[in-house]
Amino acid sequence: TGEFIVNVLKKMVEVTELAIELALEHSKKKKLIASVPKTPLERLEVIKKLFKKEDAVIKQLNFYEKIRNIDEYKKVSEHEFRKGITLKIFINDEVLSINMNKFEEIQEDFEEFMKAIEKFLLTK
Repeated sequence: TGEFIVNVLKKMVEVTELAIELALEHSKKKKLIASVPKTPLERLEVIKKLFKKEDAVIKQLNFYEKIRNIDEYKKVSEHEFRKGITLKIFINDEVLSINMNKFEEIQEDFEEFMKAIEKFLLTK
């Protein structure tokens, strides 16, 4: 159902925030940055600079930036009890349509992001 997709997206937001926090802390220990920024938007800016060459990370961070306030957006489910379920999220002037194919793509992108962050965290 549409609510399931929303809940998965919320979990992705939470995990992305945790990954950003861990990557920034690790970057501070490696002396790549002087301090960990306080606000979410500042953290996002710094993490994008640190991973500017990692396409998978940048792609996920851009998606995260779009959906991080998902509770504030209007959401409409179409064809909820059929194979062609589509969740439409109205983000300001944009409509993000998520069907099952798009949902699988989002999950794959998220996995690539997590692999890149994990690899970074394991470096000394």
